[in-house]
Amino acid sequence: MVKKCLPIAFLITALASGAAATGGSIIRSFESPCNDCTDGIDYRGGYVYHANFNGPREVLKTTTAGSLVSSLEEPAYARGVDFTGYIYWVYSFWPRVPRDRIYRVNQAGSITTSFVVPSHGYGVTYDGEHLWYSTAGSHYWNYVYKLTTKGSVVSSFQAPHGEGYLNKGIDWGGSYLWLAQSSTAGGFIYQMTTAGSVVFSMYMQGRRPTGVAWDGKHVWFVDGGNDWVYQMRWSGIGVAPASIGKVKALFR
Repeated sequence: MVKKCLPIAFLITALASGAAATGGSIIRSFESPCNDCTDGIDYRGGYVYHANFNGPREVLKTTTAGSLVSSLEEPAYARGVDFTGYIYWVYSFWPRVPRDRIYRVNQAGSITTSFVVPSHGYGVTYDGEHLWYSTAGSHYWNYVYKLTTKGSVVSSFQAPHGEGYLNKGIDWGGSYLWLAQSSTAGGFIYQMTTAGSVVFSMYMQGRRPTGVAWDGKHVWFVDGGNDWVYQMRWSGIGVAPASIGKVKALFR
């Protein structure tokens, strides 16, 4: 059965006094070919990459209209994906395979290396030198890790952790991290510094963003509730990170 794309209402929330509100609108959308199992996504060179948590094709490449271009079969149970233009970084979690691992995969689909990472992960992204990895065993464990490409932890910070909101996908772009969080009621997309300060926050009523990607101008996200992928116009004036500080106090 073809799913219907429902209207979206956005409520934009500024996290500091004097912050300028921003607006967002949907540019395009399509149903993911993963069939109710899309977790993380990435954008590169005019294509969208989907982490397929329920196989058999684990990473799918589609056009921005949703047409399937190609797929990889490894690693199994992909939850987060980042394509650098040359290689894939894929996070996988499942009890039947080595749990909580990040894999480096070439364009032919062969795994060239893998390593264990902190538990309860979700998303992975590459900034050109380091990996960034999001975890959320519970809303109190919403952490983002900076890793070497061999898996060593360089640093970490705690992301916003309002009750019921769990870290999902993460992406790197425009010198910022883009982080998705979801609950049963809705979700957030955060634009964050690498030190963990929030620059912008967008609340999505009734939407559950599980994957997020930045294309250099717009935000892409996948709604885990209906398995649709959206390109969203992100507009407004940013707040200087120094005026915001760490965000965790806002959720106590």
